[in-house]
Amino acid sequence: MKNKFRGLIAGIIAYLLILGSTLGPFYVVLISLGSVIYFDVKIFLVVLPAMLTVGLGEEALFRGLLQRLFIEKLGYRIGIFFSSFVLFALWHIVWLCMYSNVALQIIYITIAGLLGVLIGLAFEGSKNLLPVIIVHGLWDAVMTAISLSTPISQVSIAYYALALAVAIATYCLALVYMRKIISFLYKV
Repeated sequence: MKNKFRGLIAGIIAYLLILGSTLGPFYVVLISLGSVIYFDVKIFLVVLPAMLTVGLGEEALFRGLLQRLFIEKLGYRIGIFFSSFVLFALWHIVWLCMYSNVALQIIYITIAGLLGVLIGLAFEGSKNLLPVIIVHGLWDAVMTAISLSTPISQVSIAYYALALAVAIATYCLALVYMRKIISFLYKV
């Protein structure tokens, strides 16, 4: 029971680190420039169980099986990059039909891959699927609640570029610290 509670706490902390280092800064910049972002709690609560189930399946495949396999065969960095960036991003290519704009399609696939790397590092820090299942489920549920709640607005591409630059800078910090923070939680 103690290990499950630790996994739950590690998952929530990893989620907050990932949100804080990726879309958090992105949304802060967009909101500060005048965009309005909505979050519907009812949608979040309705989709959360389904998203946790998706997280279970995808994390068992990508972290539990493929990441372990590729790290063994290709080494730590290349193994995580290939399983958690390349394959995880390609897995999400099915969602491209959501966007008619090619630039948005490329951004979506890239973000999926970048998030896959952070989730892969969280798994390496915990050696436990529960935290990454929680991260994945929360991420998908929050993004669904935002995307179904927020009307699409036309924001200048310069705003998106600035928001993306801030998000990339904070993402790089997360790459350095994610595994260390999650490992620390499991040592305490």
